[in-house]
This record gives sequence, C-alpha cells and structure tokens, in this order.
Amino acid sequence: MYKSRTIPVLLLLMGLVLIGGCSTRSSAPPIAEDKPGYPVTINDDLGRRVTIAKEPQRIVSLSPSNTEILYAIGLGSRMVGVTTYCNYPEAALECEKIGGFSDPNLEMIIALEPDLVVAESIHGQVIPSLEKAGITVLVVEPRRLADIAGAVEVIGRAAGTREEAHRLAGQIRDKIEQIRSRVAGVENHPLVYFEIWHQPPMTAGPGTLIDDLITVCGGINLAADAVTSYPEISEEVIFLRNPEVIVYPESHGDAAVNPMNRKGGWEKLKAVQSGRVEPINPDIVSRAGPRVIEAMDALLSIIHLELAL
Repeated sequence: MYKSRTIPVLLLLMGLVLIGGCSTRSSAPPIAEDKPGYPVTINDDLGRRVTIAKEPQRIVSLSPSNTEILYAIGLGSRMVGVTTYCNYPEAALECEKIGGFSDPNLEMIIALEPDLVVAESIHGQVIPSLEKAGITVLVVEPRRLADIAGAVEVIGRAAGTREEAHRLAGQIRDKIEQIRSRVAGVENHPLVYFEIWHQPPMTAGPGTLIDDLITVCGGINLAADAVTSYPEISEEVIFLRNPEVIVYPESHGDAAVNPMNRKGGWEKLKAVQSGRVEPINPDIVSRAGPRVIEAMDALLSIIHLELAL
C-alpha cells in the first residue's frame, strides 16, 4: 500500500523542508531557565544543556522554520545568515546564504562570526565543529503543531525577545483553540488526501505537521494509518478510499498535475466530482513556524467551507 520516500528526493522535487524517519530529538520540549537576563541555559531538542552567555547580536538559522520564527519575533536586524531554502519573509531573501538545509557550508557560517546558530538535529555533524570555533549552537526542532508555540518561546528566551515570542506563541495557541472550537460540533469529518507529490503519489502520514493540521481542522487524513511519515501511496489505494477532499501544492498547480484534470480513475473520486480539490501553499503546512496560523485558516476553509472565517 505504502512505500517510504527519502527526504533528499522530496527536497529536490519540491523544495519543502519535510523531515521524516528517526530523529535524535528529545521527547521533551526545549526548556529555558525562566530568569531575566543572561546567561540563560536551555535544554535543547538534542537533550543538551546550552548556555547562552549574552544576548545574541549575530544570528544564523539553518532551517526555514526557525528562520520564520526568528524574523516573526523581531530579530530580522540580527540575522546574518540563512539557508538557500529560507524564502520567507521577504527580508530573508536578502540575507547571506550559507548553503542548503541538509548541507550548510561550515566555513561560511564561521566566517560570519555569529554568536548564536539555531539548528536542527539533521545538523548534528556540523554542530561540534561550530562549537569548537566558539559558536553557540541551539537545536530547536518543532515538528508537531503542539511543539510550535513552545519553540517560539524558547528562541525568544535565547535571543532576548521574550515579550515578542510570548505574544506570538499566544496567537498560535489561541488559533489552535479557536479552530478546535469551531469544528467541535460538526458531524461530518471528511476524508482528506493531501498530495505532496504526484508521480508517484506521495502524501503525509501520522506524526507529521500536515496530519495534525488536517485533524485540528476537522478532517481525517487518508494516510493516517501509514507506517512512515511521508509514504508513497498507490493510486489504487487512493481510489479505494475515495477521499472527499483533495489538497495539493499550488506551486505545481498546472493542468498536468491538478487532480481535477487527471484521468484513469481520478475523475470518479468524490472530491473531483464535487469540485473539492484545492491548492495550498506547501510551505505554510510543512514548516512548523508562525504561518501555521495561516495554514489552519486555509485548511479549515477547504475542509469545512461552512466554518471558514
């Protein structure tokens, strides 16, 4: 029914930062000692105790999700380096590029002389070298919807923008509760096929941000029973399960990819026959950052049009 797909292929095909498989991420969220001023010590997502001696003035981000968080809590003026995948906000496009998400350039990072690098577990091989060069590295890796607000607050504590981070984290938590409240009384929970890639079909399975978003917005993920996070799925399984809603990435929304225009069985699906096939910005649903607020509004309007804000 399902086949696993490696993340480098997904990045090549779509430029999405979707992380699957095993992780060295700790089970508990990052924790910072809640004291004003510096030094501040944080238990990061690799389970390390990281002490930040003084308020960072030069920050490098090694992932799009953390880049979006950093800019959203007012740290844009301190950003000196981001990855080539960091395309939001617009200001990030002007920031120095230090390589890709999975292969950042160590020499470039060190040359920028950052006093804080915000990384993810995939960067485990470069972290010791950065620390040997005297650079503080904090691993913050929100993956699930419930992780994001806490990650925002941890980065805010680390970088000295606690108030801004607390405000944004509150907005994210409030939006989650608002959406849950709106779908609490609905009787119909449509079966949703979220297509990440089309040839062969790839979707999002359990334990992913996309799965969380579908669920909180009152839908049922067609691939909720998959054994991997981002499995390939056969067309036969899609046709058998017959989703009521199909969501696909708008960046690939041409006639050859749009499920509304496919033949060979697609035209018989409930979603296609009812016209409930909608594109979405893939970045807002794949990046565990501040734009999940936008993602929840967008998915709610697709899954439960009658409840759209």
